Amino acid sequence: MRRVIWGVAVGVAAFALAAGAVMAGEQRTRERIRSRREGAPAAKMRERTTATKEARQGAEAPRADERRRDDAPWVDRRQAVQARRIEQGVRNGSLTAEELAKLRAQQEAIEQLEDAYKGDGKLTLQERRDLHMKLNYASRCIFAEKHDAEGTQMPVWRFGGNVYAKEAFLKQLEDESLTREQARQIIRDFRTALRLKHRLASENLGEDERARLQAEYNEILNRYFEIREATATREGK
Repeated sequence: MRRVIWGVAVGVAAFALAAGAVMAGEQRTRERIRSRREGAPAAKMRERTTATKEARQGAEAPRADERRRDDAPWVDRRQAVQARRIEQGVRNGSLTAEELAKLRAQQEAIEQLEDAYKGDGKLTLQERRDLHMKLNYASRCIFAEKHDAEGTQMPVWRFGGNVYAKEAFLKQLEDESLTREQARQIIRDFRTALRLKHRLASENLGEDERARLQAEYNEILNRYFEIREATATREGK
């Protein structure tokens, strides 16, 4: 009888321990699920912030299993933007058939170069820089071809419907020997001119201040553009 009672007691104790272990396991599972749910928004926010920062730098770090297939998504994004700019030039008549063929050949060459660089499963820093420079040059060529006089010459709408790029400036953009510092200077001048234009649109300027800003704006504008009678309708850049 004692052996029977002892066996029952042992069985009850074992069952209690097993039940406790199961309950504890279920509790830990619920806590892990809750933690993941609560941490998901923060994780997604960190992921978005990191992706935005890396995209601005012109490079992203994909997962290892995607590295070969998509090591530089920024290349595809920039090419998509450039393709839209080219199609705008087709629609508004600013690109001739010869110019269109040239620009599309550039895009195809960049795509082929990207594929060749990715052949070993990754992009080196130098390869990334090379692709970045090729895309920058293609972007300059698109602007130059759309704003030259060979097709329907388009004004530079950022500065006005009667502002047209000078031929010498467009040739400079298409020159592959244009240095990084020269390109940066052009960008600085454009930003300064846009900032001056915005300030000149303000009514809260004294006469002397307005005259000074206008002279500075005109000096930069005349460096790259000329003023003509506006004849184009707005579409594309």
